[in-house]
Amino acid sequence: MKAYNIKAYNDSGELIQRKDVANTKLEIQEKLSKQGLIPVEISELGNNRQLQGQRISIPLSVLEEIFSNLAELMQNGIKLDKAIELTEKGISLTQAKLFLSNLRSEIRGGSSLYAVASNYPKLFNRLYLSLIELGEASGQLPDVLSRISDDMSFRMGLKQKVQQALAYPSVIFMVCILAITFIFYFVLPQLAPLFEQATSLPWYTVLLLNIANFMDEYGLFVIGFIIASPVLGFILVKHLLHTNEFFQSKFYAVPVISHLTRAVDRIRFSTSLQITLNSGVPLSQALKLSVSSVTMPKLRDSLMTASNRIKQGEKMCDALDGVKLFDDIQLGYIETGEETGKLAKSFQNIAQRSQAQMDRYITTATTVLEPILILFMGGVVGGVVIGMIMSIMSVQDINVL
Repeated sequence: MKAYNIKAYNDSGELIQRKDVANTKLEIQEKLSKQGLIPVEISELGNNRQLQGQRISIPLSVLEEIFSNLAELMQNGIKLDKAIELTEKGISLTQAKLFLSNLRSEIRGGSSLYAVASNYPKLFNRLYLSLIELGEASGQLPDVLSRISDDMSFRMGLKQKVQQALAYPSVIFMVCILAITFIFYFVLPQLAPLFEQATSLPWYTVLLLNIANFMDEYGLFVIGFIIASPVLGFILVKHLLHTNEFFQSKFYAVPVISHLTRAVDRIRFSTSLQITLNSGVPLSQALKLSVSSVTMPKLRDSLMTASNRIKQGEKMCDALDGVKLFDDIQLGYIETGEETGKLAKSFQNIAQRSQAQMDRYITTATTVLEPILILFMGGVVGGVVIGMIMSIMSVQDINVL
């Protein structure tokens, strides 16, 4: 299949622009005709290889659905290329359809899934690529794809929980800012004429009037800044976390962020080890792949050092003891796993318990933060309102005198 950029008019004369996939331009024209659209331009975006590599991006939820379908179909005896074809029919996202079409074409041309997946670094990290390579070599590709799908589903759930934990305080803070902006931009300017003839005003009245005058002159810029600042702040923080080591060290040193990130990294590391060990990956390679899933740079370096010590023959529980990622109980699980030969099960238990601990931490933090934010919002907005009332009363007192 090929990707096409389409410009067409509908019955109302509105110009429609979109992208679609088909084998030929004629198929696109027939599809538009059935939809009652009049095409004015149908241009090919490029061949399939141009959409590989850095250009293609598929949401994790769609990618998880693709892997889940492939695993289920292959476990029922359907060959990989046919499973890809059937999965493609149930996907509506254009880039996902192109990805599956490319995948099917190259596999039917004799390429391995690992070789094709290596061309998509945004979709497949080192862990997934190694598992796919191992699955193809051992003949256990359906089981490997199922494990990758489970891992993607787990990561989506983890990401959603972190986002939910940050969403509530962000909303409360924005409501507080918008409420104050509304008062200074719309309410106070209406009250300003009351104070024009007053010769002596309290300091809080002067302050409120100065802020109101500033908002009257620059209010639109302030509102625009308030709306844009969270997005720009997120982009800036994300950029600095990838480029600035000093900012990284300070950011991850913040107590709440440090605790939450360390918990997430413990879950990621443990889950990655569980998946790789269950898939038959040697311990040394499994450790190397799992370390790459850790977010905090210093923690990643410490785990790499511990991994090298394990390769040299040191017990895993002793090597990981100094990393400050696992508590004593979790280190006990690891020691038991080493002695019984069930390390994968031990790390699965650690991941499950860590996730439960993180859920409790997020719930507790949100419960404590909720009244604090409400009090903060009430205090700020209430303080402004009280200042307005006192200002009006002071003007009335002056007029009476």
